Amino acid sequence: AFSQSSKRALVYHPDLPLLMSPELAWWVGALWADGYVPPSKKSIMFANADQDLLGVMQDTASDLFGIDCKRYQNKKTGVWSLIWGSSLLSRWLSEVVGFEKLRVPRAIWSSDAESRGAFLAGVVDGDGSCSPSNIEKPNNLVVSVSVGPQHETAVSLAYLVASLGRKPRMRTLQQNWAARNYDYTYQVVYQKERKALAVPLLADGEVIRDAESGRFAKG
Repeated sequence: AFSQSSKRALVYHPDLPLLMSPELAWWVGALWADGYVPPSKKSIMFANADQDLLGVMQDTASDLFGIDCKRYQNKKTGVWSLIWGSSLLSRWLSEVVGFEKLRVPRAIWSSDAESRGAFLAGVVDGDGSCSPSNIEKPNNLVVSVSVGPQHETAVSLAYLVASLGRKPRMRTLQQNWAARNYDYTYQVVYQKERKALAVPLLADGEVIRDAESGRFAKG
């Protein structure tokens, strides 16, 4: 069962999982990549331009926690967001799962390899991409995940990749994102073997995007 770091014990709700699972780890990974838990811990937000991914996130949360969410569209950017207005779920993520944006959550580190791989799959779906490798390794995919300007975050994700038997590389990309107040981002890159053209949901617990288009593919 999960352990808590909070001095104030959080009473479990019947619909909150007691154990980590690949499905839960995938959802937490996608949220870690493109989600946000406000400091008030009264809600959870997830934003992504991929409507298929939004739908899977919504359905998975409903299956895992028994709650639904609201959809909101930013009129300026056109990007849709999911908002779960649950302080209980928000507190549970922070206090029990150890969810934070700078490091891989502690509950993921204490889980088995399948769940760690599922978390990585969620991260790739939320903020990563897959592309065929070079001609010398036609059966490999290059997987890259951008994590922003925090070196600590990139190192944490690289260690996770290494724990799954992959050899991660870290590189710095120059960007021009004045609105985000930084002009570079760290990227974690690794390779995996391509077993099928379209890699289904949680295949190998790692990649769940189409091998050619890079789009989300639900198995």
